[in-house]
Amino acid sequence: MDTHNELKINVNEDDDENIIYKSTTTSSEYIKGKGLKKYRHEFQHLLPFNRKKRRDEKDMPVDSASCFSFVFFEWMTPIVWQSFRSGIKSNDIYECSPLDSSRINSFRMSNIWESECRKHGLHNASLQKVIQRFIKTRLLFSSLFYLICLLLGYLSSTLFLKKLLDSIENESESGSQAIKWTIALFVSELGRATSFAIMYAICIRTAIRTTSALNTLLYNKILTSRSTNKTIGEMVNLFAVDINKIFHMIYILPLVLGGPIVTIVTIVYTWSLLGVFAMVGVLVFILIFGLQFLIAKGQSYYRKRVVINSDKRVSYMTELLTYIKLIKLYGWEKTFSQSILEFRKKEKLLLEKCQYLQTISTSLSLMTPLVITVVTIVAYTLSKEGDLTAATAFTLVMVNYVAAHGIRSLPIYLKDIVNGRIAMNRIEKVLQYDDKDNYIRLTTSTDNSVEFNGATLAWDRYCPSAKMNVLNSEQMSSNEISIVQRSSTLTATCLFDLNFEIPNGKHIGIIGSVGSGKTALLHSVLGQMRLISGKVGVRGSVAYVPQDSWILNATVRQNITFGNNFDSKRYYEAVKCCALTHDISSLVAEDQTEIGERGVTLSGGQKQRISLARAYFADKDIYLLDDPLSSVDRNVAQHIFSQCIRNGLKDKTVLIVTQQTYCLEYTDFVVFLKEGRVVNIGVHNHLYNSDYEYKQLIDSSEMSSLNKEIEIIEQKETDLDIDGNDIRFSSPDWSDVKPLSLSENSSESSVSQTNDIDSTETLNSGRLIIDETIGSGNISLETYKGYITAGGGMVIVSFVIVWLTFQAIASSFANWWLGYWISQGSGNTTSIMNGTGGHEIIIDNPNLKFYQTIYGLTIVIILCVTLTLGYMFTKVTLSASNVLHNQLFNKVLRSTMSVFDTVPIGRILNTFTRDMDEVDTQVPQALDGFLQRLMIVVCNLFIIIMVYPWFLIAFTVLIGLFWLIHIMFRGAMRDLKRVENTRRSPIYSHITTTFEGLSTIKAYNKQKQFINKFNQLIDNHSAPNFLYYCSMRWLSTRMDILCVFISLFAALFAINGKGSVGSAFAGLALVLSMQLSGLLQFVIRLGVDVETRFTSVERIHMYIQTLKTEKDVSLESGESVATDWPTRGRISFRNVTMRYRPGLKLVLKDITFDISPQEKIGIVGRTGAGKSSIASVLFRLVEPTSGVINIDGIDISSIPLNILRSRISIIPQDPILFRGSIRKNLDPFNEFNTLAIMEALESVNLSQKINNLKNGINSSVNESGASFSAGERQLLCMTRALLRKSKIIFLDEAMAHMDGETQQIIQNTITQTFKDCTVIMIAHRLATVQHCHRVMVLSDGKIVEFDNPSILAANTDSYYSKMIHQN
Repeated sequence: MDTHNELKINVNEDDDENIIYKSTTTSSEYIKGKGLKKYRHEFQHLLPFNRKKRRDEKDMPVDSASCFSFVFFEWMTPIVWQSFRSGIKSNDIYECSPLDSSRINSFRMSNIWESECRKHGLHNASLQKVIQRFIKTRLLFSSLFYLICLLLGYLSSTLFLKKLLDSIENESESGSQAIKWTIALFVSELGRATSFAIMYAICIRTAIRTTSALNTLLYNKILTSRSTNKTIGEMVNLFAVDINKIFHMIYILPLVLGGPIVTIVTIVYTWSLLGVFAMVGVLVFILIFGLQFLIAKGQSYYRKRVVINSDKRVSYMTELLTYIKLIKLYGWEKTFSQSILEFRKKEKLLLEKCQYLQTISTSLSLMTPLVITVVTIVAYTLSKEGDLTAATAFTLVMVNYVAAHGIRSLPIYLKDIVNGRIAMNRIEKVLQYDDKDNYIRLTTSTDNSVEFNGATLAWDRYCPSAKMNVLNSEQMSSNEISIVQRSSTLTATCLFDLNFEIPNGKHIGIIGSVGSGKTALLHSVLGQMRLISGKVGVRGSVAYVPQDSWILNATVRQNITFGNNFDSKRYYEAVKCCALTHDISSLVAEDQTEIGERGVTLSGGQKQRISLARAYFADKDIYLLDDPLSSVDRNVAQHIFSQCIRNGLKDKTVLIVTQQTYCLEYTDFVVFLKEGRVVNIGVHNHLYNSDYEYKQLIDSSEMSSLNKEIEIIEQKETDLDIDGNDIRFSSPDWSDVKPLSLSENSSESSVSQTNDIDSTETLNSGRLIIDETIGSGNISLETYKGYITAGGGMVIVSFVIVWLTFQAIASSFANWWLGYWISQGSGNTTSIMNGTGGHEIIIDNPNLKFYQTIYGLTIVIILCVTLTLGYMFTKVTLSASNVLHNQLFNKVLRSTMSVFDTVPIGRILNTFTRDMDEVDTQVPQALDGFLQRLMIVVCNLFIIIMVYPWFLIAFTVLIGLFWLIHIMFRGAMRDLKRVENTRRSPIYSHITTTFEGLSTIKAYNKQKQFINKFNQLIDNHSAPNFLYYCSMRWLSTRMDILCVFISLFAALFAINGKGSVGSAFAGLALVLSMQLSGLLQFVIRLGVDVETRFTSVERIHMYIQTLKTEKDVSLESGESVATDWPTRGRISFRNVTMRYRPGLKLVLKDITFDISPQEKIGIVGRTGAGKSSIASVLFRLVEPTSGVINIDGIDISSIPLNILRSRISIIPQDPILFRGSIRKNLDPFNEFNTLAIMEALESVNLSQKINNLKNGINSSVNESGASFSAGERQLLCMTRALLRKSKIIFLDEAMAHMDGETQQIIQNTITQTFKDCTVIMIAHRLATVQHCHRVMVLSDGKIVEFDNPSILAANTDSYYSKMIHQN
């Protein structure tokens, strides 16, 4: 009744270990069904027995469940029982049903979406209509069963209850009549519980299938859209929060029908009881409904604003986590912290308004039946137009209670629908983005691999307000500025009027100054730009090596094979020619070693070589290499160029961006770019002799100057290991790696830890990323204490609970007072609680006004208490969530780098998105509902026992059964929620990885493989999520059935004791027991729900308690660090040793040296020799294992981290710009005026470019600085250091992405601007350090030489000299 298709099950037997992202074990092929045949899977649930045995014990049991098992969730009992006995672990979870798989459901939703787009156009397509079509049949059937539930529930609460109360009130009537109506009441309640269970059985799977399909549809859009105009954080928020909102909306959708239907029936029935006075209750209902509508509208308004602020917060949080190392190096934690906390502050204020409205709405809904009953009865008795019997009064109480269920649930359902609609609109906007136009055509000649024919191209940026087809004349000005402004969106360099061809098998060099369009040219061949005019032709498959290497969180082999079938010959060729043999052999598990998220354990050179090896292994026709040799030393670069590019790819078409002269000499011809135009094409020697600008660019190259200074005899290419004394690759030794433990001193909390054996096994397997810990057992008392403390402490929380109790007492008192009033009759009876009086007409009672006044005042008291309670509850719960957020944020911000090396970003983001959303919204909502209903249950139970003391015996037995089911169940729900929480994190990590590597994924045409992996992750998450919601219904169904028996016992007690307590109190007890039966199971379920929601608090609390933070120091009172420290820039290392994490091999070994003030020092050595580790200990990213580091005679371990890092500057190897304006990137603390900033930009030759932008230095920067080329980003990073005017400057291969001309500018800047500074330069290119005062040569973490470069070069036995001659 739901799939509108047939399923063809296919078992995937592919076990190739080299496929990184395999599809799920069982997949389904979508085949559109016809007629009733398409519902055959659902109709099989009508069979009274299990229709087939499961092929595997991991198969989802619901697919083979019988009618009884399906309706009462009996198929869930084994997993509930297992949880009770031993708990549930991740590997105990059933696999996702093929019927619920994201693949099959996404196929169907994609077809519906495409149909909608064809009918209305992409930009007018409605996601709401698509979802309606997707779920319409299931929604129809679930609504039908809910209507049956309402009908049976209303019959039992009105007709059968009224007849039963009449029988009790009429002493002359025989007991058989009362028994008859009791049986009718019992059967109708049993039918109501059954139909309600069926409705939820349908709704849960409907929601699972819809969100699974929507997840894949949205993920596909990331891979196909032209540009999403969304940051990584915003996209993760869509998957983490918005799709969850849609799930909840669909989950409760049929329940929306209950309110209007029950309201209409209530009006009709109340009219039959009271006549025209029924309209009094109707008017009150309309008033409350209108108020609820206004509250829902207010919630919608504030919720939209919350989502906007949440998006911004998560976006900044994503950027912070992604570039945390750089932020720590700059000492910019404060500025990022301020931005994130400012958004959080705004978010909290809006959440407070939302939550206050929600709390008022919940309280109002709970009190609605009482308010309507009181107002109606008071109005009816004031008119004195008729008598009010116990049967009439308490039937009215019950009718209003049932009717109010629709109103009571209305705020929750409206909130879910409002949130779902907002989420649908946000997702719909992304789905409406234009797909990438495939402008690539086959080349006109079969002899050409690439052809450009009058092609003008621009970087693609989403522009919702305009569809840009041509550049206007303004943009094609005489200056032909390479920056295009469209709708205030900054886009990078454009390419103009390209006209050239690249024959098959030719090697083409691409050269140009920074920002000239080199990377853009490669992307144009990939089809990843916007074609403005002309044609681009490509013939053959393409491999791509990006300038900034993209590394998967997988093994070395998986990164190289990249999902292709393993070819050992090709693989080992790739490893050897990319100089990875020694690096891989040094790893604990060799090429099966995990290299971490974004390759955190690798140097820049190693990442670049793995990226190049990936391209080589792919064995494509065309190779696009974007400056692949910039991050490796010259010796390795020559090896790679000779063995990999010249020989390995000799029959391939290669386009290589490079500034290396020796590379250009061996290319077939060179394309010379300037400001987006091809200014010349030809053989290198010809261009060098005939084109002055080309010659100038080459001559300014550092390699050219090195060639002039040192005469090099060209020799045959040899292997890297020339002799035993040569410097070797010194990759980090991971043989002793011990993953970071997130909990060093765990209390008896529920978080299970990895033991030493598991850690050892992890190390031996070469794994780096540690598995996420999953809690077990009860939520720890410490977690609850932490939440209470965050909310203001025990005193504040106790005060809120007192108000909750007062509210419940006032509500129960009103019901008791009604029974007492009716029992007084005309005022002549003397029996109150146990007499037989109370049959006289109550309107004749002389104290009528008194009874009416007391009854009416209860409403006023309740409303006052509700408004006060709503304010207090909102303040306490939002204070708790905000304090937890800030504590977690501060802990993450101060965490050591080892935390970020071993914990994926997606896992941390999961805590700041989904878990934080749970704590902000779901925990308060669950607590509010649980505590209010719990108090009402206690008060109502007290009244019932006052009337029927013997009821306590039967109630105790039933409570025992309730408790037994609860004990069995609570563990299952809690454990399933924990597993569901942990299985979300890999989804967000995968989305982040995809976003970062989009160009590479598309270049290798691996979209399908990544979609398969995403489907697998979604299915892995859907299984525990489905079981979690089914476990809730497993409990509710059994609770409902027990509650039916409570009503049965209460009716029998009322029949048996009608002569002893009077009809008024008998009716009161019966009605309260019927209410109690429903409330009790709801309270138990909400109690478990509260505990389940607290798993998010538990995860947050765990991170707060266990994340390892950096060792910082605080200055004592009266102590301070001089504002101009360091004044000289003297650096002293004494016996410094360092390892990155406990268990790792030392990467610095007994390092001792002194650097004089204003000295310029170069640091060289092979990849992994320990060069960047010097920076790590100097900036205290990693604390030395031993030894002392002094700056100007002060031990840096005594300096607070923020002061230390703000007083020295670094220009990093990976140039990163952050979201915001250019000015904010250069001067985040607003310390400098515009003139100072522009002077600094002038020093790096960027002032003209920035001035050409529309808003100058206030122009916006896209995420990670994608608006600028790598070289331009590096120059902007250089500008940061110029502005800070630090006495110590550290350059970590800062000129890797610059052309020779720009390098010369930077060298002059270093010489002039930094002449009074101590400068330390890490370099792969020896020419970079030839002008330094001294050069430090590192090998295997030790200083092997440290002297003037000319002295070292003159010594033929020195390591430095050997490095020169190897070059």
